[in-house]
Amino acid sequence: MKYKTLSLLGLFAILAAGCAKVKNPPKPSALEGSYTGKFLFIHTPANATKPDTLKAVIQLNLTANQGFSVTGDTSTVHAGSRGFYQLTSGESMQFFDQTFPQSGTPVKKHLSGVYQYTFDGVYLDLTGSDLMDTLHYQYHLQRN
Repeated sequence: MKYKTLSLLGLFAILAAGCAKVKNPPKPSALEGSYTGKFLFIHTPANATKPDTLKAVIQLNLTANQGFSVTGDTSTVHAGSRGFYQLTSGESMQFFDQTFPQSGTPVKKHLSGVYQYTFDGVYLDLTGSDLMDTLHYQYHLQRN
């Protein structure tokens, strides 16, 4: 009797796991639209105990054909840019900025490369880093 009960419990556990809903990442069309919010450029120098943070208010437009553009306060910290994007594995997006300089080091940050993202239908948050985690980029954007 004990064996039958354990077998049934195991069977129910397998069935329950198979029926559990898996949260699929949003499709690019769900992300379409215009977003406004803060961009944070966070740099932690090697000998510092506190990071330096620069901020800008930007607007990100994501279009149906998976194109993007960045406008807003692009005078000092973040560059105005445009290009295309794609959703990659997991919860990451890759941006291909067509205005990124082909040589040299850009003076301002461009939305280019791979970013982790979360989207709850209202807020789009993007995070990325460079240079062995001494530079961090955070976008906290609200859908308009």
